[in-house]
Amino acid sequence: RELLAELDLQDRVTVHAGIGTGVDAWSLGGVRGGSVSYMSWGDGWAVGETPFSPYYHTQHDVYRAEDYTNLIHDLRLGALGVLRMDQAVVLPVGFSEIADWVTQQLEGIEQILSDSSVLAELLSDARQSVEELRMQAMKLEAAYASVVDGDDAAVVNALLMRTRHNLVPWLFSTDERLRGSRYAEDFAALQKARVAAADGDMEAATAALEDVNTMQWGKRVSPATYRAERLLAYEPTGWMWEFDQHPRPVGLELHNIYSQLGAGRGSDSVAGISRLEAQAEGWLREALFIVAGKLRVAVRALDDFRLP
Repeated sequence: RELLAELDLQDRVTVHAGIGTGVDAWSLGGVRGGSVSYMSWGDGWAVGETPFSPYYHTQHDVYRAEDYTNLIHDLRLGALGVLRMDQAVVLPVGFSEIADWVTQQLEGIEQILSDSSVLAELLSDARQSVEELRMQAMKLEAAYASVVDGDDAAVVNALLMRTRHNLVPWLFSTDERLRGSRYAEDFAALQKARVAAADGDMEAATAALEDVNTMQWGKRVSPATYRAERLLAYEPTGWMWEFDQHPRPVGLELHNIYSQLGAGRGSDSVAGISRLEAQAEGWLREALFIVAGKLRVAVRALDDFRLP
């Protein structure tokens, strides 16, 4: 935002925190790099007056100056960003901002789980961990604000990058949210489906199952296609596998249970839904354990640091 203001581009460029997994910057960030992505696409985005989406990954995806009227602004912004990074004494790794993002994401999970108290203890532990990070980050940021010596700055920067690398990749999921958010959605949907099925409301149970991740698309395909597509969840893709960032789907029996409910044969579905619910809960507990644990590792690293 400071760069945009310096170039008087604040009214032309919108800043979104975080990096989407659909861009190469995601992998760069996963192996210690800092990354920025100048991009946005979809049917609503246009470069000049020409929509970009029809070009993407086609033979027409070539550079034509008339289609990229913002390019000069992108280049100015990128060049100034590189210059400022090169001139920076202490790198702008903001653990306070990381804490703000985690807090926001935890609030989202709590909202998803508003009808369940089974994970209150783990959520409380994660909230405490992120507050510890926030307090430690504020102390550290105040301490190194006065650093002007290059040798001292190198020590601080090494700590910042090392701690960032050991923390941030473990916080993310490939849906660009906090690790565990997808599991929270699956758990809440399965819990709702189980209660509805137990009450004999198969229509409500069916609708609830459609909110489980793989059934959002699985409801439209055959059992054979569902099995084939579900295997893609285990396809290694980039650095997301290094840090287990790709959410795991719940058991394969989900599709069969959904089909039975739709055919009015859901009287025996409660036990199966309960098994899937327990699976989603287990993965969510593990995800929250990792988040809280990695936050505390970062807290200890920052707390142990002393300026030269």
